[in-house]
Amino acid sequence: MNWRRDKAIWYNPFEYLAGYKALLIGLGLMVLASLAGTLTQIWFPGALDLKVAYEGSYGAHLVTSVLSWLIVVAVLYPLARGLSSSKIRLVDMAGTLALARAPQLVAGLSGIGGLSSKAVNNWLYHITEELQGAIPMDLPGRLSPVEMQGWEWFLAINLLGLQLLTIVWMTALMYHAYRVSANLKGTRAGVSFVVGMLIAEALSVFAILRLIVPLLQAGS
Repeated sequence: MNWRRDKAIWYNPFEYLAGYKALLIGLGLMVLASLAGTLTQIWFPGALDLKVAYEGSYGAHLVTSVLSWLIVVAVLYPLARGLSSSKIRLVDMAGTLALARAPQLVAGLSGIGGLSSKAVNNWLYHITEELQGAIPMDLPGRLSPVEMQGWEWFLAINLLGLQLLTIVWMTALMYHAYRVSANLKGTRAGVSFVVGMLIAEALSVFAILRLIVPLLQAGS
């Protein structure tokens, strides 16, 4: 295989990379993405979530990222076992789904300089300020307007667009990871993936925002 010319490597590398190798690479990238997210305030609190301007510890970033991955595996693996007639190895499903989260590193690095976080904070500040006129409410202390030049707004909007694209990219990678590992095709693969990811998203958001985050805050 020519790795430079084969464009499929960017959205379906799982024909060539799976099992323990994919698992180790995926976990390593998850560690790096969590570190980058901590430094740039980019957080991944769910199966397919990305939040900007989150001031959390490295532990919070890493725990939520790993937990989200585990929940996706816990949902998609038994689903694949029930639908596929092939022998499915857990390590293949877990490894490819870990590697599929690689775009999170790109998203985390895109926050360098803090422009996207500044833009989101500015938007939230002005939205909250507008709501204060209609609904009595206290403005969160961490929200404050930050002066930004025109070029900074332009770059921030483009970076936010890039971060959104990384979610699309990650979704495509996760679909192919599931499809290849489960040896499923067509409608059965697509529908089961969508259903599984909706379940995984709901479970991961509940587990992180209702259970993990309160525990981390209580321990700090």
